[in-house]
Amino acid sequence: MNYNEQIRMFKKKISVGVKKTSELINILKAKADIKEILLNDIPGYTKNSIIYNVKHSMLNEYLQLNPNEMIFFAFLMIKNQKSEKYFCDKYQFEKFIYVVFEEHTGYVWSNNNRLFV
Repeated sequence: MNYNEQIRMFKKKISVGVKKTSELINILKAKADIKEILLNDIPGYTKNSIIYNVKHSMLNEYLQLNPNEMIFFAFLMIKNQKSEKYFCDKYQFEKFIYVVFEEHTGYVWSNNNRLFV
């Protein structure tokens, strides 16, 4: 198979460019059943470290947003057959899988690395 044939076959499967938060949420919904939660529903230390990481991330270097200016979308993954591949990871020590998006910076956080693959 030559290069041009490969491009034709796989071009639709390769996503290029930065995605909006709404697009990322739709991709997540396609991969697993999720429930939107408040950021405050995430345990204290984890929530505080997410906010700290967003504030000090390179994505916030230009914007210089303070935590009260950030818009977070937090989700809890529902454990079922659709999402089982994320819960069966032998390195997944936590009982729940959380996913958090910050609207302005595009920052994404999860306590499950398999979601990023």
